[in-house]
Amino acid sequence: MFWEEQAKLDEAGRQIADKWAGDPGTVTPAGLWQEAALEILRQRQVDATRAVAILAVLNIAMHNANIACWRDKFTYYVARPEQWVHSFNRRWQPYLRTPRHPSYPSGHSTISGAAATVLKHFFPQEAQTWEAMAREASYSRVIAGIHWFVDGRGGLEQGREVARQVLEALEWP
Repeated sequence: MFWEEQAKLDEAGRQIADKWAGDPGTVTPAGLWQEAALEILRQRQVDATRAVAILAVLNIAMHNANIACWRDKFTYYVARPEQWVHSFNRRWQPYLRTPRHPSYPSGHSTISGAAATVLKHFFPQEAQTWEAMAREASYSRVIAGIHWFVDGRGGLEQGREVARQVLEALEWP
């Protein structure tokens, strides 16, 4: 699957990869989710007190998901595609620069799984939108050549579980 995606990298794939890249000087993946939350809060004209509460839950979940992700990156210590591929194909290059930390789970996916779960909780009418954004963020790392599909799947599920635990711990109605 990974090679099939790499073979079909096109302008649309590069745009998805660039959108979610979070390189220095750009909004991070958590920042992109923050922007999406702010947009729906404005659209729905949510009062300030409730908006702050929703943003707090969102950011707690993303923060905790990030902690869980980084714990697991250095527990499992999975090599990135570039590290494996270069053992048999020195010419292949990922579209984006490969981060110098372990691959599994994908941080973008973990944060996105958490954010989508929280936003689905508060805005269930947009559940498909939130889930599509999370899948796109996860896919962006595969199409960029810096993550395996398993990194994304594991990250999305980890983020979702962290968010469920945050919502439960906060006893959010």
